[in-house]
Amino acid sequence: MDLQHLRYFVAVAEELHFTRAARRLYLDQGALSTAIRRLERDLGVRLFIRTNRSVQLTHAGSALYPEAVMLLSSAEHLMDVARSHRAPATHRLRVGLFLGHHAAAELTQPILSAFRHRHPDVRIEAVDLDLLSWAPALIHGFVDVALTRGPVDHAELAFTGLFEEPRVITVASHHALAEADRLKVVDLEPLQREHWSVPGSAPAAFHEFYTLSDVWDVRDLRRDVPPPRGLGEIAETVADGRVVGSLPLSSARAMPPGSVSSLRVDGLTGVVAGVASRQGGTNPRVAAFVSTAQETVRELVGFVPQARPVPAASEDTAGRAPGS
Repeated sequence: MDLQHLRYFVAVAEELHFTRAARRLYLDQGALSTAIRRLERDLGVRLFIRTNRSVQLTHAGSALYPEAVMLLSSAEHLMDVARSHRAPATHRLRVGLFLGHHAAAELTQPILSAFRHRHPDVRIEAVDLDLLSWAPALIHGFVDVALTRGPVDHAELAFTGLFEEPRVITVASHHALAEADRLKVVDLEPLQREHWSVPGSAPAAFHEFYTLSDVWDVRDLRRDVPPPRGLGEIAETVADGRVVGSLPLSSARAMPPGSVSSLRVDGLTGVVAGVASRQGGTNPRVAAFVSTAQETVRELVGFVPQARPVPAASEDTAGRAPGS
């Protein structure tokens, strides 16, 4: 039994709503449901009665809820006591997060937490970075390492792939191609007539990702809106029907419910999430962060729907995989 799964149980028990609990936990709803099923399997009891209209605690769930709260409180107290006896952090690691907590999807916070647990002498300073700032922040030393998406086509930077997830096309929920409840596979031809959300000053490899130039000719691509800097701007322009966008599946799932639909296009390569750092760097804490990220992903990659781990020896090849 995992304490993290208990935290998920408590959140659902308090919200009695999987979507609200998932938002509270910064977790995908599908991953939350999977975690609850695993906890029920570990405990050997059913915790919730879930219908299309409501979520209710079972008798076992009601009995276990106060026990789970006390156990989590005791675990937190134990950590507080341990922290009070630790030596003060003697080192600092500035970690850039490309698009904030979306950097490594559902695994962003577990990676950071795992590093803090393994290296209590290192103080992490997390810095949110957008599409245009993440690479310069690394190159010029504003951050030491970054959770980001491939491709990384800067000679000054190294990139270690962690996991790959599908790339989807996002359209407004009222778009003619939209289908609300499942990913729909569509042809390229109708999408070529759409206006596309394309960043203005991103590296060439990112343009390939955002314009699908790896699967079609984009010389006549229509891009009539200001270039976005982050997921929020992309979500806003897609949801109101001004543009369509190319995104990792996890980023599409994070958009406001009911605002967009995600479409599959045959032939699109996936999106690699990974760790970027300065080429030839000698900071041992950066190497430790990369190692921790790899181990965390191997253990928890199932929490990112439809993701698969990238082989460990992929530092160079992962950098050439399309990303966001």
